[in-house]
Amino acid sequence: MTLCLLAGLLLADPANLAFNGDFEQVTAVSPPPGYAMWGAEKWKVPGNYTRDGTNPHSGAACFRIHHPKDTGGYIVVSPDHAVRPKPGMTYDVAFWARSDTDTPSRLGFTCYETVNPYRDAPFAGSHALAVGPEWKEFRFTVQEGLDFFVPPSNYLLLTFYPTTRPDEEKTLWLDDIAVTEHPNPDGVRLVNEATLGLPPIEHRLRPGARLDVTVDPSKVVRPATRDCAGISFHRVCGWTGQPYDRQGNYTLAPQLEGAIRDLRLPMTRFYGVGDEPFSVEESLDRVAEVCAKCGIPLDHVVVELEDQGANRRIEPAVWARAASYAKRQGYGFRYWEVGNEVYSQTFNAAQPMGRAYPTPDDYVTHVKAVSQVIKAVQPEALIGLSIDPGQTRWGNWVLAHAAGWYDFVCPHFYAVSQIHRRKFETVALTDSLRSLERCARLNALIRAYNPDREVFVYDTEWGAISSGPNGEQADDVPRNANTWGMLHRAVRMIYYAREDYLRGASSWQMLSAVRSPGFGTLTRAGELPGPLTPVLATSADRGRTVYVVIANASLDRDVPCTLRLKGKTVQRALGTLLRQADPDAPPLVHSEAEVVSVLPVKVDGETLTLTIPSHGVVFVAVGV
Repeated sequence: MTLCLLAGLLLADPANLAFNGDFEQVTAVSPPPGYAMWGAEKWKVPGNYTRDGTNPHSGAACFRIHHPKDTGGYIVVSPDHAVRPKPGMTYDVAFWARSDTDTPSRLGFTCYETVNPYRDAPFAGSHALAVGPEWKEFRFTVQEGLDFFVPPSNYLLLTFYPTTRPDEEKTLWLDDIAVTEHPNPDGVRLVNEATLGLPPIEHRLRPGARLDVTVDPSKVVRPATRDCAGISFHRVCGWTGQPYDRQGNYTLAPQLEGAIRDLRLPMTRFYGVGDEPFSVEESLDRVAEVCAKCGIPLDHVVVELEDQGANRRIEPAVWARAASYAKRQGYGFRYWEVGNEVYSQTFNAAQPMGRAYPTPDDYVTHVKAVSQVIKAVQPEALIGLSIDPGQTRWGNWVLAHAAGWYDFVCPHFYAVSQIHRRKFETVALTDSLRSLERCARLNALIRAYNPDREVFVYDTEWGAISSGPNGEQADDVPRNANTWGMLHRAVRMIYYAREDYLRGASSWQMLSAVRSPGFGTLTRAGELPGPLTPVLATSADRGRTVYVVIANASLDRDVPCTLRLKGKTVQRALGTLLRQADPDAPPLVHSEAEVVSVLPVKVDGETLTLTIPSHGVVFVAVGV
């Protein structure tokens, strides 16, 4: 009785952690004190974020947030006044809101590990706000240990998006924002990945002024991760009208089909296979057909049935039908990814997304049902889990509560950055190494929740992804695919192939439109130290042939290289260079000669001498 009474007294008049939440502080500054404009610089217009004395919910004023049509600005609590959360505490958020339209707004919980400089922490979730012309109260709760962790989420910022539709003109008013803190009611916690010990990234090089590498073909570190070299198709009837049109006709021209076949892809991925204008069986026939034509092994093709925006579930019975049909036809499909980016309701997108899965628990329930029926007809099947490691509920929580029902995890490790504002070396090196750290943390969580099962990462979409300087979509930003994006991919794939980070990775995407090429297919750079020229060496033919890949992640520095093959006499060496002289040249070229050339390699006994040109990737085939 005493404890209950004490808790009641403590909660009766809790301190409000929100600074200037009633907007009564008289000021001519916009936005009002305690709040900051966020998003692209061109959308940070102070006149759109003002203290407003017209029709407040209470007192003399409220906060007006105006969103002009076709913009993307939004507001956050100023980092100087962010909530500094504590372990084991729950945070109740309450506020009043109204709008000049009845379309939804959104509240997000943005987290940072540090704010000077800014270092992201996993997103603590977001919520749609059903606003209208009348004032309405909204209440939400986030709990440390379930929605986020301290560390790394040392700063918690309320984030207000006036609209979920960038093409809409809309005004949102806020008033009486309150944040209160109290101990977690039940003490339940997920595993904090920050507490899991991780080995440092293995670079296999020491600092030096030049690249001096010795390769011993007689010593194999581990088998190369061949499946890291996949490239994902979009869907059966892709947005470019390929590889099939909406009538189901095969549309890949022989030249394009041959180019895909020449890639010798070890795997690929199709999504939306059950969301086409014909039956799931007919869609599977077409997946099998195009993969056979392009030389892609069917037993390493990831098949996902549901729509791109996660707006419609495919019933478990249809998943079972697909698995049963594939087995009867002898197609060999066994990787079944349940849902595509099922957390997409958290995106601030122009179109509704993620409606099929309102909560992570809805998705967990669906995964269990689909896994059960597929394994009943195809015991050798592998079930894939769609998660966002950057959101605790849609990542950590799903991993914990679906444990035992999935066999591989699809995190979609895109490197999200403002590529137009960053150094070349940061994009190529830092962003790649940060992705490796994220993958290592995910592997540790997978092991923690699946201690007695082999579960692995099979990333079905990844790459460099950035909007443009004027808010352009990532598809329309050439740097995502030209030399900038190419070096980012090369560095990451060297580590993926050489180290044990994942079982496979299929980058985004196989086919694109000419107008939208953005995803077509030891120095210090930023925060993570790593070699300027990471190296991958593999062998074949019982060590008689050695293949070396070296990426130079410097924008303007050539690197001299000496490569020694221990105890071997080099018989021949062929060097090939992948490089565009202008790193900002368009990613789509007219001929191979614009990007591929022969690289001179000098041979002397067991030693090779060459130069690794700036922003280039070198491939050397050595016969011994």
